[in-house]
Amino acid sequence: MAFVSGFEHDIFLSYARENNAPVLPRDRGWIDNLAADLSSLVRQFMGRPDNFSLWMDLGMPGNDDCLAGVDEACGKSAIFLFVLSPGYIRSPYCQAEVSHFENASQRGMGFEVNGRGRAFKVEMIHVDRLLHPFRDRNLSGYTFYEQDPVTRYETRFRRTSQDDTDQRYWTVLTRLAQDLARTLRELDQMNAQTRLNVYLADAPAALIQSRARLASELSGLGFGILPNVSNPHQNSEEAIALDLSQSRISVHFPSVEDPAGGAQAGRQGSQLRIALDRGRLPNLRTIVWMPPGSAGTFKVEELLRVAPGNPVPLLLSCPISDLVDTISEQMGRSVPKPRNRKPRGKVYIVCDEPDRREARSLAQRLHEEWSLDVLISHENESLATFRTRLNLANGLVLLYGLGDSEWLERRMERADQNAEGRIRNPLAAIQVCSGPPPKEPPGVFFHRVPVVHCPDGYRLAYLQGFYDALSRAEG
Repeated sequence: MAFVSGFEHDIFLSYARENNAPVLPRDRGWIDNLAADLSSLVRQFMGRPDNFSLWMDLGMPGNDDCLAGVDEACGKSAIFLFVLSPGYIRSPYCQAEVSHFENASQRGMGFEVNGRGRAFKVEMIHVDRLLHPFRDRNLSGYTFYEQDPVTRYETRFRRTSQDDTDQRYWTVLTRLAQDLARTLRELDQMNAQTRLNVYLADAPAALIQSRARLASELSGLGFGILPNVSNPHQNSEEAIALDLSQSRISVHFPSVEDPAGGAQAGRQGSQLRIALDRGRLPNLRTIVWMPPGSAGTFKVEELLRVAPGNPVPLLLSCPISDLVDTISEQMGRSVPKPRNRKPRGKVYIVCDEPDRREARSLAQRLHEEWSLDVLISHENESLATFRTRLNLANGLVLLYGLGDSEWLERRMERADQNAEGRIRNPLAAIQVCSGPPPKEPPGVFFHRVPVVHCPDGYRLAYLQGFYDALSRAEG
């Protein structure tokens, strides 16, 4: 768990393994000491010892599973701290970590915070400035050696005891720890100000899956979900109120059998009562939701007893898809809108005959709301015609609803061959939309193609990644 919300780790420590080799058999490696000392100091300056995470790779180099874990941790870290040395410059793994963090930061909140880079440089051995990673960026650097101006010999700062007169290691390390702590606090404040949070209250057993699905869809649209971890032991009003104060909307799930009774029971009752307390949370919008066709009905007079003297919440009984749209609209968003300008080319929607009606509806929405040019496959279209028409498009959407898997796999095989052979007008985006009814996942031809489950129909929210791929291809 990280101090900075929205990340799994606060600091990713990147280093070359030879720089952590102990000089003497019983010694600790220099990097190991740096990580331990830095973690201790940063925790002290942060004042939050329980919510700080420094990640460093301890796996075997070259292992594919380890490399995947390193990439994931790197992309989910708020700060990239690298230990510069000649070995670091020559290591392909270290250079890959540099590139991965830079790419991840560009996709996320950006590389800089308040004019300073999110990468911090520790220099343990001299390296030519022209070889430094991020050399065109505004980085903070911390030198742990001294170079004689005449002989050019280097002396690395020693990790000394407190009574030793040489405190250069600790002086530089303390400055690094203070700067890291300040940047982490600033990053967390930025996230709190810019992130759109939705508070999802506890749900009774009958609605746990509905709550999980709502959380998944809202996260996919870029909303933050609070509380971060469902913990029934955090029942204090202060903990509930803190999460609610950091949210724009709260959603509550009363018992299906007895909505009013469920609203007043235990933690669920506390969550709703605090959410409706406008003296404490004047700007919070509150929704009480039940699935359509539930046995119970909302009892407004009972809900009023939960928080007397405060406004009645918005009472909804609708499909999850409509609830997502309502939350998006109240957050100032409707359906996900195109970013920047319209992608060039055409989108080709391909479907089997039973799904033609849904294909026409999706094509109309893509054109009206996202301004895309759309082709729809012909009735009883042959594979030869499919391949010819695919050459006219740079985006392919396959609807896998009522059709069979054999139909889908034949077209996907052709699309795979087509994509590999196109140079002038490459196929920029492919997506399979697996709609109702529930079915087995597609087979072997889908190892490189995203298959998006669309349990409640082919809504634009499920195609945001497809649209983004078209936009990136346009540059």
